[in-house]
Amino acid sequence: MSLRFVQGFKFTKLNTPIHRLDPRSKFVVTLGLFIAALMFTNILALLVIFLVQIPLIIAAKTIGRWLNSMRGGVTLGLFIFVMNFIFGTPFAQSIAFAIRFFAIMSAFSFFFMTTSADDLGLALEEIHVPFSIAFTFTTAVRLVPSMAIDAQTV
Repeated sequence: MSLRFVQGFKFTKLNTPIHRLDPRSKFVVTLGLFIAALMFTNILALLVIFLVQIPLIIAAKTIGRWLNSMRGGVTLGLFIFVMNFIFGTPFAQSIAFAIRFFAIMSAFSFFFMTTSADDLGLALEEIHVPFSIAFTFTTAVRLVPSMAIDAQTV
């Protein structure tokens, strides 16, 4: 497996309407998608949560890198499905768990591909988030691509 998977979690500055959005708004959208994916167990609802992200990713002109990250996640998605099914989870629910994984992975991939850690830190400081919290959050955002490379290596 190549490191193409990691490209779905690296920020690249592009001149798109999505990239120009306030980082806080993209974070709220990502958080909303994440919470929605955790709330639903219905396959159709989870597919809708996954598919609603595709127009955003197309508008951000990051479809190629997003597809690479999704391809990289197929192995883990299959693992999630197989392990759940083997240990007695019904077939439909095992599929729902795998789709949930892809919906969450897609949402965070979208966020990291379109949001600069520096812009996010500045936006948090503008709304008077304490510096230590903004710094910690920004540092965590910067570490995600590094951690993804390490996970890929392992």
